[in-house]
Formats: sequence, C-alpha cells, structure tokens
Amino acid sequence: MLGSGVIDSLDPDVTVQLGGVLSLTNDGLTAYQQVGGSGSVQLVPDLAVALPFPTDGGTTYTFQLRRGIRYSDGELVRPEDFRRALERDLIVGPNPTYPGAFADVVGGAACGAHPGRCDLSRGVVADDAADTVTFHLVAPDPEFLARLTLPDAFAVPADTPLHNIGFHPLPATGPYKVDFVSVDEVMLVRNLYFHEWSHAAQPDGYPDQIVGRHAATEADELTAIEQGRADVGVDGVPAGSVKELELRFARQLYTGPSDDVNLLVLNTRVAPFNDLRVRQALNYAIDRRKVTRLVQTGGPPTCQMLTPYILGYRPYCPYTLNPDPSGSWTAPNLAKAERLIAATHTRGTPITIWNLGTSGTDYTAIEPYLTSLLDRLGYPTRIKFVDDNEYFNATRQVADSRTRAQAALTFLGPSYPSPAAIIQANFACQSFLPGSPGNANTAEFCDPRLDRQINSALAAQSSNSPDAAARWAQADRTATDQAPAVALNIPSDSYLVSARVGNSQFSLTAPFGMLLDQLWVR
Repeated sequence: MLGSGVIDSLDPDVTVQLGGVLSLTNDGLTAYQQVGGSGSVQLVPDLAVALPFPTDGGTTYTFQLRRGIRYSDGELVRPEDFRRALERDLIVGPNPTYPGAFADVVGGAACGAHPGRCDLSRGVVADDAADTVTFHLVAPDPEFLARLTLPDAFAVPADTPLHNIGFHPLPATGPYKVDFVSVDEVMLVRNLYFHEWSHAAQPDGYPDQIVGRHAATEADELTAIEQGRADVGVDGVPAGSVKELELRFARQLYTGPSDDVNLLVLNTRVAPFNDLRVRQALNYAIDRRKVTRLVQTGGPPTCQMLTPYILGYRPYCPYTLNPDPSGSWTAPNLAKAERLIAATHTRGTPITIWNLGTSGTDYTAIEPYLTSLLDRLGYPTRIKFVDDNEYFNATRQVADSRTRAQAALTFLGPSYPSPAAIIQANFACQSFLPGSPGNANTAEFCDPRLDRQINSALAAQSSNSPDAAARWAQADRTATDQAPAVALNIPSDSYLVSARVGNSQFSLTAPFGMLLDQLWVR
C-alpha cells in the first residue's frame, strides 16, 4: 500500500499517519464491527468478553477480559495495561486527531494538569485475580464505549514508557505486528501469538505481509496502482480523477459513503458572521449542487451537520427554494438571502476564506464561484490558499481564536460514528477553547439552548431511551438553524486497487475506508 504522508511515529498517542496501521496490530476493549457496509458502525466487544452496562448512575463500567490473549512478545494482556494506556493518553497525548477523549476518568483532570504526578488508580481499577478492569467516570458518558475504540485506549504493557516511543513498536495483540519501520516504509508481518477470538472485532487477516510505503505525490500513488507496482493507496482517489478512472479501471475502483461533511465554517464572533442573518443568508444563497459538481467528490448536497448512518439523522434543509418535509435541497434562494443581508447593514465588510482543502478534497475549483457569490451579496472576498505541506499548521492557526479567521473551507469528520462526536465536539459551548490551536469549535459557537439539547440527548442515550434519536435530530436542527457553518455536501470516498486484488470491502469506520487486512491478493 502507498500513502503520501510521511510516517511519523508508532505511538498511538502521537501518530497522525499510522492510526490505521495500529488498528491492524493492536486492540482495545471495544471495536467497530469489521465488515463492509452499514454494519461497520455496530459497536462490539474486542478484548472484552461483552459490552457492559454502566452502573452507579452511568459512571462505572466493568469489563471482563478475554482470557489467554497474549502480546506478540508472548506476555499476557493484563487489566493494568488499560490503565497505562489512559495514563499515556493524558501524559504523552492526547492524539491531535481525537483530543481529550479520557479526561473525564476519575483522576484524569489532575493528570492533565500535573502529568508528573499522574495517578489513575482510582479511575481505572485493575483486578488481576478476576481479570477485570473497572473505569470510574466523574459524570455519565454514553460515548465512553465508543471512545474506547480509539487507538489511545489500545492495551499497552504496564511498563510502556511515558514518552513518545517513536519507531519502537508496541507489542501487538492483533493479527499483525510491526517488523520494520522508517520515515518511508512500514512492514507488518504475522503475529504468531494471535488467534481469532472475535471475527466481528478483529478477524484474522489474509495477506501474510502488508507493506506501506511513502509516495511522493498522490498522482505517483495512483500510477503505481494502475501499473501493478502497488495494490492500494491509503489516500483514496482525488476527486478530480474519479471520472477518468471509472472509464479506465471500472473493476478496480470502489466508491462508498462517508460520514464526513464538506462545509464552509463561519466564525460566529467575527464580523460579518457574528450576525445570524448573514450566516443564514449565505446558507440560502449558495448553490450546493454547483459546489458538489465543482468539488467533484460525489455524494448528495446537504444543509445539516449529521449524516446518514449516524444516530439522529433526519433529512432537514430549511435553506432551499420551497423547502418541504423531505428535507432535500433543491435550489438556492437568492432573493431571501439578499433581504436578510439588507437588514443587517453589513455590506462592504471584507471577507477572507481559508482554503483548508487537500489534494484528496480540493476546494480550489469552487473559489471563483464563492468569491463571485459573496461579491454579489456585497462582501469583497479573497481566498487564502493553504499548501498541502502547511495544512496541519494552518488548521491549528484557524482553530486559534487569536487569528480571528472569518471563515474556512474544510470538512467535518467524526472520530467515531456518533452525533456527539459531530455536534457536541464541534459546536457545544464547552468545546470552544479560546486562544488555543487545539480548539475544536472553529466557529467559536455557543448557544445554551443547543447545549441543553445535547445534554438531553446524551442523557437519553445513557438510559437507553428510545427518544435519544429524536433528541439528537432536534439538536441537529438547532445547529443547522443557527448556521455556524454552511454544510455543502456529503462526499463519497473512492479507492483504486490493483488488478490482482480481491475481496474489497468498504467500511464506514475502517481508518482507510477499506478493510486492508481482508484483501485477497491473487
């Protein structure tokens, strides 16, 4: 397999590039089902025997470990290994891809504030005799089982160092272990201690060896696959190449749904987007079908933050000509947009939009349309282009409220398939961290009513109430109505494989969209 990213670290609390590789080598207590299609959003037990019901008002989770699971060095997986994993998350991490997942474990806040004195012995209680590990939370968290699927929570030996391990592989629990790694290559080979304890959570792999190499560009990546010098690219297919590849390599191209949303995020604390009417006007004015065609990512236009396969998704689109109960977007309503803007007296305010696209999702093609639309609405607009090499730093810069970035073209992608990982993580008051490049709430949005709805939905989830989906749908509608962003479309993901590859399965939760270890090589 090929990827254009430079291999950074094998540490689950640090790596940005190798999270997908670690899912082939290591395990947590829970996982998402390793199947293609909609079943891939089903949570299942992994190193645990079963998914426990919380006790003590939703603050305590006790897991029974599967017996006899060994690391690739022959050592048994023990309950205290999960405490070490969370301590490392709080001291070494958290991983920038999914920050702050375990600060709500008892003792977690103190660990974050004073890493040198970190002690999670009250928050993560290991019982070797019973082979159980019990987590105590400071407050109920219905997302906790989902958070345990993240690489930060993968089991690590209790003596794992409390610093970035770099290129020193962790002992593996999964079907593969790391045999070699450098900045340009990682090689996985069979873990001889692995036995399949759950086909749903961690099936045995088909290839005897998986090699990942660095490609100079995504174009080089595709060329190598076309010529049979590589089998799959982890970056997927750039949107602009899909149609050509459909004609030339129809049997080797796979396209599936995504839980991402392409969007234009709006800073609700900076003019002119600190006025709700301006935010709503832009939502009415934008031609989502044209944007979808220009960005070439496929998938339907959307007006909302949640996507299909996510709890609470109900199609909803107030920002269209002649809205109807189907929730579909049909056409822009420029007249409504212009009336809203006229009432704000904000025309003439200059706007800068940061383009945080990548070669995989390139927003450059919609720049002329956006600038011309905003100019027509009365706002002189320029686009700030960000090179691929500067993407990570630019994203942190836009997130930092001190930059006062007005707007950014980007995408919303949850760490795991959950409404809270979308709405709470990106738009709740508590998710806004002023003056921090780690701020997830780039819109700097805070609405106490939305927070109450989020809390109500989380409480319904905690009690397994059938109302949970309806409450998340309500929160999604409120977020859409308050317009901290302009949702554009739900992109499709496309992957090209070599002619010798079979058994391609598209997964909504697999890190690369495909179940790499389930590929057959003829």
